[in-house]
Amino acid sequence: MSDETAFGRKVHKPDVIVNDNDVGLLATDETMTNEEFLSVFYNTGVFNENSGKMVFDSEVINKFKRVLAYQDQLEPIREKLVTMQFEKYFESEDVDTETSKFVTISLLGIGELEGVTVFASEEDGEYVYILPKVFKRMLKMLKDDTIRHLRIHENVSFISLRLWAFDNDFDMVWSDERLEIQSNSYESEEETAKEKKQTQKKESRPPQDTLTEDEYYAILNTEYIESGEDINIQSSVIAKLKKLIANMEAIKPLREQFAYQNVKKFIDLIDTENIDKLICDKLEVCIGERTVGYLKVYNPEGKEDELYVNLFGFKQLLMRAGSYYAIYLRGDKNTFVSLKRWTEECCAEIRTDKTEKTMKIIL
Repeated sequence: MSDETAFGRKVHKPDVIVNDNDVGLLATDETMTNEEFLSVFYNTGVFNENSGKMVFDSEVINKFKRVLAYQDQLEPIREKLVTMQFEKYFESEDVDTETSKFVTISLLGIGELEGVTVFASEEDGEYVYILPKVFKRMLKMLKDDTIRHLRIHENVSFISLRLWAFDNDFDMVWSDERLEIQSNSYESEEETAKEKKQTQKKESRPPQDTLTEDEYYAILNTEYIESGEDINIQSSVIAKLKKLIANMEAIKPLREQFAYQNVKKFIDLIDTENIDKLICDKLEVCIGERTVGYLKVYNPEGKEDELYVNLFGFKQLLMRAGSYYAIYLRGDKNTFVSLKRWTEECCAEIRTDKTEKTMKIIL
């Protein structure tokens, strides 16, 4: 190999490129250094300031081919993994597309989105549905970098802002044409102790062949030049991701079954003929001091203590009550749940004021 002078400095000429049109990933993981990666983009008039010569030979070129092969395999898996984490907020059936309004969304005091179209729920009339592009702007504002990999299905038209807020323990506060999404500052001692116990349990858990947090964030990093980091070409991570996604797909119906299994004892099989005889009041329902929403609450004539909500409303109650499985409960609007039975098991108290149109549940 010979050296030539360009602009008064020596440059390293590349070796003969090995023609390998079928470069796959190695059986073992490998690393392409940031220096090697940057050298691929240098020409003979540009120098690597660290070493003064070009790192540009057949070894680097074939390694770069494996980087491309790795990214080709990662891209659909990465999108699938991120999308599966957000699809629990997708909604299509309950949206009243004819009823909407323009609002300003204030997001956790970080910033505001003006002129956002919010659509109403057919079930309770609350304005809780937004377009996916607005949702992505919100997550971007929250500096959620995973959002760049979110691919919304063609058949998904709306995102439930209410479910997203419940799931993240945020409050939605309306005033005029303004919606403020606020963090919940209250945290009970019981919740703190529970989180501490879970953290200790996680820290004491022995290492397993699972996707680590570092690996997860590494597969989302596509800014190699900007970050200055080395590139890990990890065939082992591809295998982990494929197994993870397969497990996530398999667990979907089981989550729904588990959620239903935990609430079916509260379901009251009311005859279709009697449904029309139920008295319906739209009440502002609170759990403690936190508002759940304006839910349709039913009761048979002459039986004030027999209170019912449909499964759609019950899901909202459970989520605000802190149920971790409730988000996977399918919101059936024609199935009725006995609030009396549920609160009795929870040793809770219901205080209803139909004059004020309020219901408070004390857990």
